[in-house]
Amino acid sequence: MTDGPIAATDQAEIRGFLRIGGRQVDADERFQVLDPATSRLVGSCACATRAHIVAAVDAAAAAFVNWRRSSPTARSQALWAMHDSLLADRAELAGLITLEAGKPLRESVGEVEYAAEFARWYAEETRRVNGRTTVATSEASTWMHLLRQPVGVVGAITPWNYPLVLVARKVFAALAAGCTIVLKPSELAPLSALRLGDISERAGLPDGVFNIVTTNVPDPVGEVLLRTLESA
Repeated sequence: MTDGPIAATDQAEIRGFLRIGGRQVDADERFQVLDPATSRLVGSCACATRAHIVAAVDAAAAAFVNWRRSSPTARSQALWAMHDSLLADRAELAGLITLEAGKPLRESVGEVEYAAEFARWYAEETRRVNGRTTVATSEASTWMHLLRQPVGVVGAITPWNYPLVLVARKVFAALAAGCTIVLKPSELAPLSALRLGDISERAGLPDGVFNIVTTNVPDPVGEVLLRTLESA
């Protein structure tokens, strides 16, 4: 646990932006994020259009060309940096989770620490993406080689109840494998996910590797991701 008290204090309205290709992108429309305990306005987020979602997928696909070739060591270092930032910023992140998801603050702190554990786990697992060589069972002179390779762009849609942990669980696994990501967090609790995007930038992830689109009209996200990624 933390060394001192953490308080989800009153603050000015938080403004969230889309993260596409390493840039913060606003939209013509925004939607509100409310504290479920008090119905108080916490902040607002850009409401992505279909064009934004396509742009995020395109940015992830372009970044995949180089990210898939990154070394396990480079991916591990990025994940370790995110681990360290999550723990360093746990007070701020826990406050965000409490404001947007209505959790007791102690539970929110635990969620941040749990998310950091996923970063630590995959930082080590990325060094163990091993293949396998074995003799074919039907022919002793034939050898089979198994290689594990990144599959491409990962589309992730996450719920509100664990707004940071369930993002970390999907995103860190994809990063460790060499995949790029388009994330759509819950419209009820998107702020901690957007904060994770800021942390990823500080960790040195290349532009376009981790893209985040927020919207309170989620149907187009699923449609674009399914249509685009299925055809990839």
